[in-house]
Amino acid sequence: MTLHLDWEGPQLDERDGSVTSYEVNCTSSFGYYHLVSVDVGLLEYDLVNLAPFSNYTCCASALTTNGNSSTVCATEETLQDIPSDVPQNVTVNNHSAYAVIIEWEPPLTPNGIITLYTIYADYNNGTSQEIDVKATDRIYKLNGLSPHQLISINISASTVIGEGPLSSTISERTSQAEPFVPYTVVVSAFTHAGEGIALSQIIFSEEGVPSVEPELILSERTDATSLHLLWEALSLEELRGFLDSYVVVFEELNTYQCLDLDPLTSQSVLVQEVFITISYGLMPGKEYCVEVAAETSAGAGISTKITIPCVQLSVDQYCSVELTELGNGDCISTTVPPPPETTTKTTADSLNVTEQSEASAHESVEVPVFALGGSAGVLALIIIIVIVATFCVALRCTRRNKKHIVQQPRSRLRDSFENDCAAVMENPLYAGVKEEKLRGLPSYDELEEMSNKCN
Repeated sequence: MTLHLDWEGPQLDERDGSVTSYEVNCTSSFGYYHLVSVDVGLLEYDLVNLAPFSNYTCCASALTTNGNSSTVCATEETLQDIPSDVPQNVTVNNHSAYAVIIEWEPPLTPNGIITLYTIYADYNNGTSQEIDVKATDRIYKLNGLSPHQLISINISASTVIGEGPLSSTISERTSQAEPFVPYTVVVSAFTHAGEGIALSQIIFSEEGVPSVEPELILSERTDATSLHLLWEALSLEELRGFLDSYVVVFEELNTYQCLDLDPLTSQSVLVQEVFITISYGLMPGKEYCVEVAAETSAGAGISTKITIPCVQLSVDQYCSVELTELGNGDCISTTVPPPPETTTKTTADSLNVTEQSEASAHESVEVPVFALGGSAGVLALIIIIVIVATFCVALRCTRRNKKHIVQQPRSRLRDSFENDCAAVMENPLYAGVKEEKLRGLPSYDELEEMSNKCN
């Protein structure tokens, strides 16, 4: 930019001697300083390379043979120019499937008053658009776009003099269309005379995976080997498509919490309803981790995880079914009621003989004994007493050992059977439960051999 300065020389009565030259001094608020000497015959001067739209204060002084005479000053603003740089901090953010948000800040060196901003939008399909935005705005929402459309944006600032440089290109895509949402597609043809008849059709976008997990209403262990689940049905909006099935996955819980289930060891069931009763593949006395998720043609959504606790079983169930599954960390009942006692009623002419043990003072066995006379009767009575006493001891050991087995981990049982002769005698297998096969414990024959050694 250029400023033209002109002035008049001092009057004769104002001079202090003869004028030899003129001195011009110019300054600005942003630190500009310029000092120049002008010949006495010139009463004008041009300042060049000044900043646009800036104030300059210039003073002209006459130099005489005796020193300085009067000084005159003036302040002038340079003209506006186009901006020297681009709008700052331009951002383009995805707003939806149909719009992007464009934001910016003014140029650092506007060189004048910004009158407008121009947004250049390239739709990357052979079409583009120039959009003028008010100078007071710093944000613009570009609408009318299509899902997953790529947009390239440049911005410039303008003054009354003209338009400044373009900002760097920023590209952004709109978001994907919402899954399984109806869209209206309108197609029409144009000529120079105008638009023809439009054809309209409603279509659905592709399905997506469900956006939420099913909410469980009920989860319970109905018995030792079954569980029942009930959950809320997902809406069409939550499914983001048509429901293929609900996927129920379950696996024995081997940690303290439900984590991602192993597809190699877990079991899965597909159901169309919002409930299921699983009556196979479950083991008594085991905790299970269960996942429930909805599935569309696009895949399974987020799953709900829940831990199904084990159930407490009776002695009979443990002795006949689950004794082979006991081990460290398993869920084992710690209180097991003894099986119901059975007694044999005697006739009026029989003799009742009762033998009580120290551990079970209330257990009794009634055995009929026919009356015999003489020494034969005494001998028979002694034999019967010995038989009854032996039976009671065996019965007491069996009951106590059942409780012991249910309460103790398998590793401790194994050590007990191998190192303690008393434990061998109290083992239910040795007491007659031969049909049971305890995994990791001595076999019946081994127990019998060990008991013979103990004896």
